[in-house]
Parts: sequence; structure tokens; C-alpha cells
Amino acid sequence: MILDWKVLILNESVFTSAKLASYGYPLWVVYLIWISIVLLLYPLSKKYMIYKARNMDKWWLSYL
Repeated sequence: MILDWKVLILNESVFTSAKLASYGYPLWVVYLIWISIVLLLYPLSKKYMIYKARNMDKWWLSYL
């Protein structure tokens, strides 16, 4: 299936019609994904924070 690139451009006619009404995911799904990603990244970030605090002699860590 070949999709014309002109369909992807958002212009006034797209916003005034109902084309975007059913596009994408419901808001609760977006929030659920967002919370899941934050909960998955928190332990990694905490471990990195502890590693960085214990290795202050490594100058290159200040750039990460």
C-alpha cells in the first residue's frame, strides 16, 4: 500500500473536519504508557545517580 505524502500534511481542512477525531490512542492509554516508562526508567536512573555520586573522581561523568 503506497501512501501519498500529501495525506500526512496537517492543514486547515484537516482540523475543520472530523478526520482527526478517531486518530491515535485514548488519553488513558497514553498516560498508562507514560507512567510505565517512568517506572521502568526510575531504578536505572537511581543506580546511575548512586554510581555518579560514588565516582566523583571520574571527570567525564560530569558530562553525562
